Amino acid sequence: GDYSVVYSNHEVNAWDDRIYLGIGSDQIFLRLGTMPDTYHSSIQTDTWYHLALTWGGGVSGNYTLYRDGVSVAEGN
Repeated sequence: GDYSVVYSNHEVNAWDDRIYLGIGSDQIFLRLGTMPDTYHSSIQTDTWYHLALTWGGGVSGNYTLYRDGVSVAEGN
């Protein structure tokens, strides 16, 4: 789908460690390494949000996505 990138480290050579974080279709878009694309947490236009991500890296690294300090998604 269409999304606007908020953060990307696409210059990393190893696909397993790439991060794409963005917004689109009124949701937060997340792609970590070779994991499937995921969409999390509804958001509204014309509203500021603080997004934070923790991730262990690699194919099996655990991640937590935060919106305004509240966990909205986690997985591995």
